[in-house]
Amino acid sequence: MRTTSYALMFALLLSSVVVGYRSRTATADEKTTIADADKVYPMTYRIPDLPVWSSDGKTFNPAILMAYLKTTVSPDEWNGRSMMAADPNKTSLIVATNSVNHNAIATAMKTLREQTPAVKK
Repeated sequence: MRTTSYALMFALLLSSVVVGYRSRTATADEKTTIADADKVYPMTYRIPDLPVWSSDGKTFNPAILMAYLKTTVSPDEWNGRSMMAADPNKTSLIVATNSVNHNAIATAMKTLREQTPAVKK
């Protein structure tokens, strides 16, 4: 009986050590996730439906859209870590920035799409 009690206590003690170790590991993973949120990576945003065309509809010119995004989404980062370029062949913007800024850009474009009549190409 005593051996069973000791075995049970040992098993409980061992399981609490494993649980404690796992929660420390989870904390380390959370730190990695926070660090990953600051990493810069590229994304392509298709924009043929936004007002990025000349008045005759023939010339792709997203300069105003790019200026708008740079002034509304983390303005201080566009002269350093974050970059944006137009791809006229795919009527897209290629943006390299962190996940927070990518989310803000996606939100800004969604708002523009909701407020702008569809552009027919």
